[in-house]
Formats: sequence, structure tokens, C-alpha cells
Amino acid sequence: MSKLSEEPPEELLTIDEVTEKYSGLWVAVRVVERGEAGQPSKVKVISVSPDRYKLRDDMIQEVDICIFYAGEVPREGYEVIL
Repeated sequence: MSKLSEEPPEELLTIDEVTEKYSGLWVAVRVVERGEAGQPSKVKVISVSPDRYKLRDDMIQEVDICIFYAGEVPREGYEVIL
């Protein structure tokens, strides 16, 4: 699994908290609780990496996870392929 030098915390976090804590990295989280609209409201971080492809490959067998980039939206004039 792609991980930073230390293990991600076992605490439950909101998506906003994860985005703030792991800014600029790709994050895989296990969804623990969903809001009324079905969006994740509480998650547990299971892996963090600067490499989206490595993170995705490591998480291929996981169930009910989300992988997202915890960073700023690219500036106008840039193309992004996800």
C-alpha cells in the first residue's frame, strides 16, 4: 500500500478535514458514514500518496472507498486528466 512515512490516523474525519490535513496528495478513504444525499460524511484514511496510479492500484480490492486529490483546483488554461 502507498503510504507516507507514518501510518494514517485511525480517527474518523470529514472530507474537509482530510483535504486540509493531506493537502496536495492523493488520498484513499474508507467511507464509514454517508449523509442524506449519499455523499461521504465520515471517513477513515487508509492510504496517502503523491502518485494517484500507485494508490489506485493498491486499492483495487477495497470496497466502499473513495480516492480523491486533496489539493487546489488547477488554474484556468491547464488541462487535467484524471
